[in-house]
Amino acid sequence: MMKRIILLFMCLLIAIPSLALANEKPRVGVVSLISYRQMYGDEDSKNLASQKMDELFSHANRLNRFEYIPSTVLRKSIMIFVDKEKIHSKQDLTTEKLVQFGKEQNLDYILLVDYDKDNLKVATTFMGISFDVSLGMTVKFVNVSTSEVAYMDHLSAMGKATSEVRAIRDAVPPLMQKFTEQFKQNELVK
Repeated sequence: MMKRIILLFMCLLIAIPSLALANEKPRVGVVSLISYRQMYGDEDSKNLASQKMDELFSHANRLNRFEYIPSTVLRKSIMIFVDKEKIHSKQDLTTEKLVQFGKEQNLDYILLVDYDKDNLKVATTFMGISFDVSLGMTVKFVNVSTSEVAYMDHLSAMGKATSEVRAIRDAVPPLMQKFTEQFKQNELVK
């Protein structure tokens, strides 16, 4: 009888940790290269882009598919990592460096998001000046354990307004909508 109890206890010691590991959700971290300068001095556009990204991931997180680590949480860690690794430009932030950072942060996936103004057209009409801005977003989604780039694309959206800042602000929602559609369509986190 005592042997059975010990055997049962040993089986439980082995089974419980493996069950806990099987129930862990993948951790997805977002590294955003958005800056105040890239949004051309418009803090509202910067905040709107971050808010829309958080909404997308928060919705997926409510579906219990993964644990979302927002860029605001990783901001200080990525700054320290970039300094430590002597990364001087966004081109130096290679897939290998992203994987290294992901492992240091205990992430399963890392999403790198880089915003930029792709194009600007200024037109003068009898009504005044009109700004057409194409706001771009390059995304790279990396599986940290395999170093595989699961998804990479450059998306863009147009904004039109009577000021450059307002045109950029108007481009953010359609740009984030495109990203949301791509994220869902490609089922990036299963």
